[in-house]
Amino acid sequence: MLGKTSVLFWALLDSAIAASNHAPTAVLGSGLVIGTTTVLPSSTATVNKFLSIPYAVTPPKRFLPPEPLVRYDGPVNATQPPPLCIQQNYAHETPAQVAAESEDCLYLNVYAPARPSCKGGRAVMFWIHGGDLTSGTSSAFDGTSFAANQDVVVVTINYRVNVFGFSNAPNLPLESRNVGFLDQRMALAWVQRNIAAFGGDPRKVTIFGESSGASSIDRLLTTMRDDPLPFRAAILQSGQATVSPFPNDGGPTAWKELVSALNCTSSSSGADAAAGEREEFACVQNADAFAIRAILNSAALDFGPVNDNVTQRATPFPDARHAARVPLLIGSNGQEGMNLGPSYGITNFSSVTEPVLDQFLTVITGSEAVAAEVRPLIGEIQAAYPWYNLFEAGAQLYTEVVYQCPAKIVAEASVRDSIPTWRYYYNATIPNLQPEGYPTLGAFHGADLDMVWGTYPAANATEQEIALSAFLQTAWATFAKDPAVCAAAAANYPPIPADLTTPVHQRLAISGPNAVTVGWNTYQQLSQPCVQYGTSPDDLSSQACSTSSVTYPSSRTWSNAVTITGLKPATTYYYKIVSTNSTVDHFMSSRVAGDKTPFTISVVIDMGVYGADGYTIENNPAKRDTIPSIDPSLNHTTIGRLAQTVDDYEFVVHPGDLAYADDWIEKAHNWLDGRNAYQAILETFYNQLAPISARKPYMASPGNHEADCEEVAFAATLCPDGQKNFTDFINRFGRTMPTAFTSTSASDAARANANRARQLANPPFWYSFEYGMVHFVMIDTETDFADAPDAPGGSAGLGSGPFGTYANQQLDFLAADLASVDRTVTPWLVVGGHRPWYTTGGSGCAPCQAAFEPLLYKYGVDLAIFGHVHNSQRFAPVVNNTADPAGMTNPKAPMYIVAGGAGNIEGLSSVGANVSYNRFAYADDFSYATVSFLDTQRMRVDFIRSDDGALLDSSILFKEHDEQFVVQ
Repeated sequence: MLGKTSVLFWALLDSAIAASNHAPTAVLGSGLVIGTTTVLPSSTATVNKFLSIPYAVTPPKRFLPPEPLVRYDGPVNATQPPPLCIQQNYAHETPAQVAAESEDCLYLNVYAPARPSCKGGRAVMFWIHGGDLTSGTSSAFDGTSFAANQDVVVVTINYRVNVFGFSNAPNLPLESRNVGFLDQRMALAWVQRNIAAFGGDPRKVTIFGESSGASSIDRLLTTMRDDPLPFRAAILQSGQATVSPFPNDGGPTAWKELVSALNCTSSSSGADAAAGEREEFACVQNADAFAIRAILNSAALDFGPVNDNVTQRATPFPDARHAARVPLLIGSNGQEGMNLGPSYGITNFSSVTEPVLDQFLTVITGSEAVAAEVRPLIGEIQAAYPWYNLFEAGAQLYTEVVYQCPAKIVAEASVRDSIPTWRYYYNATIPNLQPEGYPTLGAFHGADLDMVWGTYPAANATEQEIALSAFLQTAWATFAKDPAVCAAAAANYPPIPADLTTPVHQRLAISGPNAVTVGWNTYQQLSQPCVQYGTSPDDLSSQACSTSSVTYPSSRTWSNAVTITGLKPATTYYYKIVSTNSTVDHFMSSRVAGDKTPFTISVVIDMGVYGADGYTIENNPAKRDTIPSIDPSLNHTTIGRLAQTVDDYEFVVHPGDLAYADDWIEKAHNWLDGRNAYQAILETFYNQLAPISARKPYMASPGNHEADCEEVAFAATLCPDGQKNFTDFINRFGRTMPTAFTSTSASDAARANANRARQLANPPFWYSFEYGMVHFVMIDTETDFADAPDAPGGSAGLGSGPFGTYANQQLDFLAADLASVDRTVTPWLVVGGHRPWYTTGGSGCAPCQAAFEPLLYKYGVDLAIFGHVHNSQRFAPVVNNTADPAGMTNPKAPMYIVAGGAGNIEGLSSVGANVSYNRFAYADDFSYATVSFLDTQRMRVDFIRSDDGALLDSSILFKEHDEQFVVQ
């Protein structure tokens, strides 16, 4: 008992010391492991790295099966990569790595997200490296990107290769000769016992590998009979062991040559032959490891695994494949054979002659007979690809015989066995991944590795390369998280630009009488966001800066904001966000309050992401034109129409429901990764919106779809940090929207009310601004009033807010702000909010009506703009559910419109039962509204079809505006 207590004490002490140094630790049954942490530049997630964890007794007894490791001698310092196992002709080694090669190499590496795992633990991806079973190392594969970006635990292992892993020593029992494969099994067993300490779930292990790593996995699939299996899914990249044109049973020839080269040949023979084999074995066991290595390389000795019916079966299988019944993802690359050029030193492919080709085929097929059998296929390949020279045709033959056809055979056999199976085909040529001196190899053998692992050279990566890598890695990880669904099911993030200071999601806002705020996001935090500006694109001599660069836990980006002050009214300014990868854009500064120049605004509400994910664009997928500055797929959407008419309006108001990120669950490919799907939708939407919002002020207020990660009642507690309580909306618009403008009225009471409103404003939820002849107020119909639908206890069950410092702050703000409006300065008074109380489709928001309608009527609001219902509606001026008898000619009641038909994943809402005071309703296609302030007494409201710009409805409201301050 004392011994156990002592061990526990020292484990706890070491753990405490490590914690004080902020180093991650894991307490295993065999002892304490101390790791290190890392953060990728392109990710906000911290990853714990545990390198060089022994998974068996190491160094192992040479040529013998691995032995379980019971307990470490002390805490394991798992901060440095493990030594390579002894290699044979490993082309990628550095001199330092050669010197560090060792038989003390049975180590594995674990990469795990630092944040706590969800209940049950994360999916585990167990990697077996390739290298023809002669070379390779776990250290060539960094699992940081997988762990950071995909929220999985990654394990990479070393195992013995060449003669050290597959000796074929004749004195050993057959089942003990493939010790390299037994190493792999020992590592899998270690994962089952220990991976929970790193946040992984031992029931969720996916084994994956490439080349001989893939063939090792296929051997596990076709030989392991454990119940339960130590894995639940498998990914085979460019390799398998089910079918092969080559013999797969290693023989004793190489062993005899090695024995002879080491001067270990025994003189015993005849009856003493077995004793002689034991003597030779002991001699080779005791020989210097690097002497063995030198012989392997100089004599090119071939040590392969044997058919022991434990770790390897004979191929082709005489019966059915009888593989483990776990989901399978298998595939190959388009030009696997092209890297045979560098492997065999062929630098000039066009110089390969017929005799050279014949010799080449003999080498790669393993025999002259097989080479002669496949030789006629060269002509067929050249007929199909007439631009191929002899080498390229031979390389393609190798690709198809060794990789593509076997992948097809294995996939089809798996399907016949009713195993969920997916097959991929990788055919991307990435310039900065081509080997030095060989720029035209294409999708060669191993070309997919850096793309899957996210370890491509970031410095000169293209956007397409970044996006493809993210897609592949997400597909692999999604398969690992739920193998029975689909490998391609995954959130589709926009690519991260190579320059992380590149501005994205640009947005402007009217933030003061002579001020505009420029907001944008970046994929790294900025110490000092800055904007250069001026009245000429060639003279951006002024600069404004801030220290505002913020993010939240689940976001990949930082939100930046800079306010430009002292602007001349109604003047075109050019601006450039300070970055090494930004361009010049322009905006028109605000019209001064009281300016009677006519102008138009656009009104869009309930607008979600469009495009490739099959969201809103599927309303009309056949329509495609080319429009500069926006994606062609957006042409026939509301964003497309806003782009085409960008010179016709001066700013945009969007009272709620932007992006519809909380509807990620509507698409099956997001089901396994809602956290990332939510963020991906936000990033995609604001990228799509940027051509508009970077040119025109985009004034936003909240809707219910900004509240939480899911539009599901009472599910807010299940949302990850950053995806509840309007977090993204606050982060994105909280520092760009204004509070309330200082009144320019001569009235002391107006100025006092405006000042009070300014103190009570709480942007981006409730605020106001003045522009020319309009005073515009944005309200929050979601929270912060009695029975607010999104508030705790509200009907929507979203549990958000409150955001005011006291219960009635929003309504007090609204009363003070409306009371401050001097109609001799800003004759038009407009209020925008999200939920309507007048609508033809369904019931309106009764708590909203009770809270806001009395104030809107009391202070003579001219127009009230709402959305939430996904169509377009116009109502006659109305109050208390009764139409104003004056109609559109100087009514006392506000005119109400619903502009919720801009388009989103939920589709359009039917018009529903018409009400007596409704004058227009449309739900046939996407649409939005424009409001034109023609003069101090006439305002026009138009509804526009987004597709073609057709005018659907037009009305003019006439107001005398003969009272300086309206109180009714």
